[in-house]
Amino acid sequence: MYLNTTLTYKLSYNQLVIVYCPEWCDTGFVIAQWKGSTFESETDYNGTFNEYVESFLPLDEDGCPCKL
Repeated sequence: MYLNTTLTYKLSYNQLVIVYCPEWCDTGFVIAQWKGSTFESETDYNGTFNEYVESFLPLDEDGCPCKL
């Protein structure tokens, strides 16, 4: 279940997530990292990626979806 971005305070620094960002790419989903105040992705070439994130799904250290 994808979570609203208002719940990012529950994420750990550098935690991996799948973000839903339909206006960012054709698939609408990107693997990203939570950097404490923004989501960052390797596909972000102009520093605007975080503005497109609508929701997120936290991942554990094995890359499996997890609860916060």
